[in-house]
Amino acid sequence: MNKLILSILSLIIVFSACKKDKDIIDNTPAVNFDCNNRIINVNTTWEDVNSDPNKIDYIINCSVFVTEGSILTIKPGVRIQFVGATSGIVVQDDGGIVANGGQGQGANQGKIILEGVNHTKGEWSGVIIRSINPLTSFSYVEFKDAGSKGIVTGLTGAGLEINTAPVGSNVVSNVSNCTFDN
Repeated sequence: MNKLILSILSLIIVFSACKKDKDIIDNTPAVNFDCNNRIINVNTTWEDVNSDPNKIDYIINCSVFVTEGSILTIKPGVRIQFVGATSGIVVQDDGGIVANGGQGQGANQGKIILEGVNHTKGEWSGVIIRSINPLTSFSYVEFKDAGSKGIVTGLTGAGLEINTAPVGSNVVSNVSNCTFDN
């Protein structure tokens, strides 16, 4: 009888320890961007590494340069925190950036969020486009806390700055459904 009771209790413990997929908590840590290799000169994709849209996917504390015709693709649902006035993304030398988020909720469906770590105005430099690459596109991106002038001298201080293009050039193919805050 005692063996039967112990067996039943063991089964209860095992089944109560099992969780449904929706109950599983995503403890995936944010990816700290390697600032020793901050020049992106091959096509690169930043994936949504955390299924929880409130968690940070990448932490960047430097200037990242997209160059030599390479494309940086930021997938829907990615959340990036920038640390410091000299952190941000500069697209130059025919490089491009494709940051097209979505309207949905959940992993790989939502908006792309680019924000400062402390949520203060002008905390990071923003995204600076100094390239003519017609693939460059932004949709459903939230630019928050950007606008410092820390990366490149002569900046105006904005979440998204598009400059140095010859008149009539197709610098950016699309900027739609984006928000700029703080």
